[in-house]
Formats: sequence, structure tokens, C-alpha cells
Amino acid sequence: MSAPPRRPFRRVYIANPRRPPMQRLEPVRAPVNSQAGAAAAAQTPYADRDFLQAVGNQNLTVEPTDILGLRLLNDKATEAMLGKTKVCEVDVLSEEIKYKSLDGTELKMTKFYLDPVWSWGNKPWDEARQNMIDEEKEKEEKEKKEKEAQKDKEKDGSEKKQDGEGEGEKKEPIDNEMYREWQRAVREIRHERAPKPALVYLHGGGFISGSVELFRKDIIRYVNMTSMTIYAPEYRLAPEHKFPKPLEDAFAAAQWIRENAGAENIDPERIGLLGVSAGGALALGVAMMWQDKGIEPPIGRVCAVYPMLNHQSTAVGNSKRAKFINIWTEKGVKMAWDAYLPRTAGQREKDLPYADPFMREDLSGFPPTYIDVGGLDLFAKDVAAFVARLAEANVKVEFHCYPGVPHAFDYAAPDAIVSREAIQHRREWLRQL
Repeated sequence: MSAPPRRPFRRVYIANPRRPPMQRLEPVRAPVNSQAGAAAAAQTPYADRDFLQAVGNQNLTVEPTDILGLRLLNDKATEAMLGKTKVCEVDVLSEEIKYKSLDGTELKMTKFYLDPVWSWGNKPWDEARQNMIDEEKEKEEKEKKEKEAQKDKEKDGSEKKQDGEGEGEKKEPIDNEMYREWQRAVREIRHERAPKPALVYLHGGGFISGSVELFRKDIIRYVNMTSMTIYAPEYRLAPEHKFPKPLEDAFAAAQWIRENAGAENIDPERIGLLGVSAGGALALGVAMMWQDKGIEPPIGRVCAVYPMLNHQSTAVGNSKRAKFINIWTEKGVKMAWDAYLPRTAGQREKDLPYADPFMREDLSGFPPTYIDVGGLDLFAKDVAAFVARLAEANVKVEFHCYPGVPHAFDYAAPDAIVSREAIQHRREWLRQL
């Protein structure tokens, strides 16, 4: 009796209910100190294991002494984390732009954009550039030969046309895939005159630290993955400049882009806000101020990455299990809010919803918003409550809570699965602007 025919092999993917299908990514394991890893696992029983292995034995917690010490430690921690982020800076250009805040103070912001000549997918451009130079030389030699042939014809008085005369030998340019992609990219850039979307990037740092230069790699990463022009204002920091100065600086930057949209080739209806941590709170505050002032067109989209919300929160004390890997502590958060908010009680009550968007009661009419946060983040509970209120106000909102990771998890372990998932989600949201 012959064996039954063998069925063709089929590979079946079973979706993990805890993770969406798009998150099939291979983790990058880093060497881990066994004692430090065991201590981290013991102190953070709900932490993401892949994240802990990617972080290694570094302690991310910043223990503040005073406000200036907190600024220094926070900047050092951010620099150390972003130093591990790998980005391609070959085809990203930057230039400084001067603008004025609402109080007339002259500030600067940095414009990051893809090079319109050499950007075609972050590939090495030396060979393509040499191909272009060779093609130009061939064109010049061909024109020179045609002119000499025309002079010889006029000199001899010959009116007879010979087959193929004047055409010369047409030499094909170097045929390689990279050069063809470069030609396609240049053709699209030259002929596509439609205005482009733009993002206002507001860096993190708890309102008291951080700078555009410190977050440069993060900005370039978003430029590469969205192909958008990003404007990063250097807003003033507390405690030297309390609220509303930082918010006014961010608002003035978005207003400058709208007013100069024609010269910058920006579509004013497609201006978005992208804020990280304290920058996320600023992005939400700018969108609220923009809405209340009735400025047209409205903000296109808001992307708040683990925003710093609710200065009255008591939830921070309930996250002791995340102390080992949380860059922010309860003491540091309180110090940052006290440094940022004005001391006058009357001014606090008047403009508090702009300073702390969590305090705003009416959220109807808010622009489409994306928010994500780590499950061990000190702000996770308040962020989730804010998202629920946005949904109740019938606002288009996309929310992701990544269990087992703390604040700034994508900086601490950029190669971890959860970090790459979060970046993919942000990219998809921003590209819809």
C-alpha cells in the first residue's frame, strides 16, 4: 500500500494576543551583569525581561539634590542614553532660524530636513555623485563634438545629411540600482512642488533641562523615518524662566511656521506637534492655546510621548517597583513642577490648564492625538486618565501603554523589542499628517 501524498508545508503564524502582529521583531540581547540583573528583576517584578537585558546593569535613576543638580544629572543621563541611539546623519541638513517669542524675546530654533539632492533612502552617495559628474562630462564632450561637426559642415558647404550624423555615440551612464533610485528621487523632488507637512519638536527634560543639541539624534531619527521637515525651538527653561515663558516660546515657534509657510514650502493645514516627556505637556498646551485663540487652520496632529502630566499627582508614590529603572523619582518630579509653575496662586489658577493640560476640564474639539507611555512610568496612571477623558470628549486618540517599561524606555534601550514597536507606532501616526 503506497503512502498518501505528502501535503505541501504551510507556515502558520499564530498571533500573540499580548502583542499586535506588526511587532514581530528580533530582540538584540546585550551582555548583562548577573548580580545587577538579578537585583533589577527582584526590584521590578513586572518589568519587561527583554528591556532589562537590553538596559544591562546601568542604573537609570536620577537622585536629585537641588534643582541645578537635577538639571545636570538629567542632562548627563539623557546624553548617555541617546548616545546609544544609531541614526544616519548623511542626508539630514540643519539650519538655525531666529524668531521672536510672544514677549518679544529673540530666540532660535533649528530646522532639520532631508537634503533635496542626496536623500534617497540613507544610502552612500559617493558613487552616485561620481556618476552624476561623469554624466555631465559626457554631455559636455558630446555638445563639443556636435559643434565641431557643425562648423566642419558649414566650412565645406555640404548640404547633404548623412544618416546618424550629429547624434554621436551615446554612452549610457553607469547602470546600477542606487543610481536609478537617485534619478527617481531627484525627479520627484524637482517636479513635486506641493507644500509639505511639518513638525514642531519639543524636547524633554522636565521643563528644567535638555536642549535641541542634546536631543539631536532623536530629532534626526524622526526626520529619517517620516521624511518631514522638523522645527525644534530652543525654548527657555525653568527655574530661570517659569511658566508661561517655555509655553509661549513653543507656541511662537508653531505660529512662525504658519506665518512663513509659503516661504518654507509648508502646508499650513499639516502642521503637527511632537513632544517628549515635558515636551509632550508643552505640545498639548500649545494645541489648547491654539484652539482657544481660534487660529486657522487648526493644528493637524499632536504626538505626546510619555507626557509629564498632573502636578498634583499622588500616583508617583505607588511605583516603588520601578525605582531601579525609572529616570524620574517622586522627589525629582515635585522639584521640576515647583520650578516650572509660577509662585503666585492667582496666576496658577488662571493659566493652569496650559501649564498642566491634565487640569483642563473641557477637551472637546481637541486635534487628533497620539499618546504612549510605559506601564512602569511614574506618569502612567495620570496619562491613562487623560486619554480616557479625550475619548469621552469624542477626540480621535490613539493610546499605547507598554507594560514592564519605565519613563524614556526607548532611550534607555533603543534596541529592545518594545522600543522598536513604539517607534513604529509613532512613525505610522505621524506619516498620516
